[in-house]
Amino acid sequence: MIDAYSLCPGGTGKKIKFCCRNRLEDFRKIYKYIDVNQYTACLNYVDSLLKTDSECACLLAIRCIILKAISDRENDFVETAKRFYECHPENPIAIAESAQALLIEGQNAIKTEFENATVTQPLLQIQEREKLRQIVREAVLRYEKAFYSPQPFQYEQVVLNLVQILQMVMKAGFYESANAWLGITPEIHLASETREKFAKMLNQLKTNKAIPLCFRVGLKIRFAPQEVSWKEDFDRIINESALKLHWTQAIYDLKTLASQNAEMLKCAAFWYDLALLSEWLCDLDSAKKFWNEYLACADVPFYDALEKRIRVSFFSDSPFQDEMNICTQDFPLTDAQAVLEKLQAEPTFAHLENLRNQELNGERILGAFDVLDAPAVTSIDELNFEEIPVVIANAVLWSATDEKTAHLEVINILEGGASFVREAMESVIQPWLAGEMKQTVTRNISVTLDSILRKINLPAGLSDEKIREVKNAHCRSILLNRWINYPLGILQNHSIRSAAKKAEFQAQVETVLYALRHLLEREKLSISILDELRDALDLAPLPEITAEMIPALSPIFFDRLPAKLVTPEILEQVFYVSRIFNSNNIPRQILEMAEDDERYSPQLRVEILKNLWSMNPLVSRTQEVIKKGRTLCKENGLPDVFFDIMEVAYSVSEGKFHTVFERIKHIRQEHSDDADAMQYVSQLSQYMYGVIQNMNPADLSAFQQKTPYDLPGMENLNASKLEDALDSFHGLPDEH
Repeated sequence: MIDAYSLCPGGTGKKIKFCCRNRLEDFRKIYKYIDVNQYTACLNYVDSLLKTDSECACLLAIRCIILKAISDRENDFVETAKRFYECHPENPIAIAESAQALLIEGQNAIKTEFENATVTQPLLQIQEREKLRQIVREAVLRYEKAFYSPQPFQYEQVVLNLVQILQMVMKAGFYESANAWLGITPEIHLASETREKFAKMLNQLKTNKAIPLCFRVGLKIRFAPQEVSWKEDFDRIINESALKLHWTQAIYDLKTLASQNAEMLKCAAFWYDLALLSEWLCDLDSAKKFWNEYLACADVPFYDALEKRIRVSFFSDSPFQDEMNICTQDFPLTDAQAVLEKLQAEPTFAHLENLRNQELNGERILGAFDVLDAPAVTSIDELNFEEIPVVIANAVLWSATDEKTAHLEVINILEGGASFVREAMESVIQPWLAGEMKQTVTRNISVTLDSILRKINLPAGLSDEKIREVKNAHCRSILLNRWINYPLGILQNHSIRSAAKKAEFQAQVETVLYALRHLLEREKLSISILDELRDALDLAPLPEITAEMIPALSPIFFDRLPAKLVTPEILEQVFYVSRIFNSNNIPRQILEMAEDDERYSPQLRVEILKNLWSMNPLVSRTQEVIKKGRTLCKENGLPDVFFDIMEVAYSVSEGKFHTVFERIKHIRQEHSDDADAMQYVSQLSQYMYGVIQNMNPADLSAFQQKTPYDLPGMENLNASKLEDALDSFHGLPDEH
């Protein structure tokens, strides 16, 4: 029950008795309304009080809470939050609510600007994201001001607004800012529901492979070197401003201190902190400038400098700075039906049945196609990895609903290939052209990313393993034979091949290779191509990592660890760090060396076995790994449920359905207290019973009699779905 000694709900920092004692009975009535979800009645009552005290912080704060609880009152909330901030610009609740209002207002403006996009004008993703980033920057700068007041986290409204702001910070790609904000949440007293929201965000930030690893790890602010005369002043700024969420103030104070001590401009810690604080404030332009100053300092170690170059490359949507325009070509037609019949007969047009007859803006889709650069092949034997048919555009055949006009719209064309596409299209539809083609630029994309993601046309009926093999072979062909000679902006428009021959470009070339590694891993493609690229470029080895470097080494370089340095202590340290960030980049030979080495703890060896399998599931070593893992678990009293699940996945891929059902039963009996295992078993059981229901009678009879059989379609079993289902179970070790 609220009383005179409760904290004033208006963000004044005082008890009600010393702030607004005449409102105590009003507050009690308001909270009674809220407790029984009578928000409309509560709003009416609050508005009646505001008529006589329109700038009351307590009432405006409560009005914000009520409006967010009522649907369709978003605009009203925005206006109230704005008024609250105008009347009380130093009030932490007013600041927090107005920051959320900035987000809502900005999101609505973006939605309005882009909601009329059509097939002829795809969403301008890069422009849209930049607008979102501007809005998020403004909101974070506003929200940061709340922490210049004493004890801002004592107000639930301030904390709850952090949830909303963090969601947008991550959506906009300001990952280092998210690291900083999430880093303060353990110090806040939170309700369990709110704490769970922050925990989920933190897990997403640390484990999502779509986020570059350099941002998942997170950076720490630095203090001044020991020997400098200005250390005391520098460190006081860090302690009293940077670490107290006064980031704008810290930047100002550090720059002021540097103006009084010119030697600071040569100190790496100064530029490092300015860059990191700018990232925390979502100001990537300033961060890039400061990181470049940091890189120019004399005492920056090689791997630290390389990590910062990689980081800066990912500030852009195109880490290689190799954007090219995407075009749309629109061909007016005289006879849409004749064009449809022609395209359906052409071997370089793959028909997309699921888009037919859809309507949009008074037009109907008569047909949709993938436009190929070579005729589609019908079997795997016809595939030449150097000449796999590639989708170079998409064609949509439109007809007005009154059928009086028609046109062929060709979208998703890289500008560099626009002439080729135009000539190819005109050679096919020439008899039915009704006028000049119109070409427009709709967006842009990284040429490298487009090369990796470009859809290829494959024969039907291939297994997932075969599809992955073909995609990797195609990617290898693209990267080694074409992309390696393409000029990249990050290399000052040199190709990687020419830049690799110049010593001054070594760091930039290594940056390109690590950025490429991230893209390959993100798309679940093989990174073995990177070794071939290094050989093709005749690159010198990276500097050898020494034992002294390892404690400060970024996890993105764990793949460079030399086996000769690895001890049980070092491997345990880096292994669990790697698992925390969902990264499988410790050299396989190091893990295989440790799996049978009794110097390593049984717990670590079990985790290593699990990790080895997760690097490449459903491979020939599966049964060996299962046997070793089970033995270690049995001898040391450790749970072996993961190896049961591993055997289930392997048995599904092998079509050994009796083993599948036996292991499922075993897991249910022996691991009923493991919630994750039970959830996985439930999902797999539903999948397996679906398979059984779709068996033909002969196969079902063979299954019931426990006789061998070949289930039709097993060669197409979606192994990747099994891997995805296992992802959550690979997870983090229990102790983390």
